[in-house]
Amino acid sequence: MLASSALLYEQLSDPTVSEIHIIGPSRIIVKRRGVNEALSTGFESNDAIIHWLDSLLTESGQATIDTAVPIREFHRDIVLRNCTQRSRIHVVLPPLSPVPVVTVAKQVLTGVPLSELVSNGTLTFDAADFLEQCIQHHINILIAGGAGSGKTTLMSCLLNLIPEHETLGVIEEMPELVVAHENTTYLYNRAIPSPDKHVHLEVLAGALVGWAEQVVSAGEIGKSELTIENFLLSLGQQALHTTGLTTEPVTLARLVKESLRMRLDRIALGEVRGEEALDLLVAMNTGALGSTGTIHSNSALETIKRLQTAASMSGMPPAYVLDLIAQAIDIIVYLAPPAGGQHGVAEIIEVSNRVVNGTTITTQPLYRREKNDLLHVSQPSQALVQRLSM
Repeated sequence: MLASSALLYEQLSDPTVSEIHIIGPSRIIVKRRGVNEALSTGFESNDAIIHWLDSLLTESGQATIDTAVPIREFHRDIVLRNCTQRSRIHVVLPPLSPVPVVTVAKQVLTGVPLSELVSNGTLTFDAADFLEQCIQHHINILIAGGAGSGKTTLMSCLLNLIPEHETLGVIEEMPELVVAHENTTYLYNRAIPSPDKHVHLEVLAGALVGWAEQVVSAGEIGKSELTIENFLLSLGQQALHTTGLTTEPVTLARLVKESLRMRLDRIALGEVRGEEALDLLVAMNTGALGSTGTIHSNSALETIKRLQTAASMSGMPPAYVLDLIAQAIDIIVYLAPPAGGQHGVAEIIEVSNRVVNGTTITTQPLYRREKNDLLHVSQPSQALVQRLSM
């Protein structure tokens, strides 16, 4: 049985399905209630997969798939059963993979109230009330967990609780966070023109002469750097530069810096992975109180080490970064991987501002999940209680 657009749309419209994985024409896997399930269907060929992707892109006015660019990521809003469903679609093509590999991840398009996370068991009333108080009183929160654990959903819920009169900057690689807050500025890292790199036509002419001389000297066109294909590829890249400007990506770290210049009250960093971690910590320490971010981690305590590693990519000494973390991060919320489709906050810890022996930050567990219950295991420190009462 061959896959059709209608069949894939049907899977997307199923509320129990969170992801679709296409591994070449013969393998389609859906994640239903957190469990992978292989469909007894497939595409006719690799080209059929590309054709399906092109139809999604064309309908939304985006550029179609270019096989010369083997990695692509885009968003697509699809109307299903009178409801708009947003999906993030990630594509890897040959030669980076033997067959086209497509991951379709469904995203929440409308803001989810915090009460819904209580209803589905992600949080308890008590924990939800505590996090709402943290947002209202400008407590810096880091949300951690694995892929698909619900970090983005929880962050969206918390950002929607920010007082209306405050300004918020949402910084992401791809638009994922759903924020109903009116005073929100969205910043995405995209390639922009760079006027500093300019290659003149004389340089291209010189490159052509140089290549011809190498061919004559070698007596034939070689099979490595002297191939026509390699030269044309190089020539094409240089020709692009002669049109005027090259393009360079604006990093997340740069966007965090720019958000500080914009005098925003708070910052929300969609995902912390690299040197932008340092800039987020600086922002949390220098005025953007009540900011937040998400990070991949396997536990609440491991989150500190992951954040330290990411921030140290900027070149700062790990000991300095650890001190900065102790001063910046107040609360870490860790979400466990979904079990049976059920997301859940597994732990909430308070991060103190004390570093022990220059290697460890003291922490205090506030909530911990035991079996299916998220238990309140201890009270916040007196310092945090005081901030929550101000």
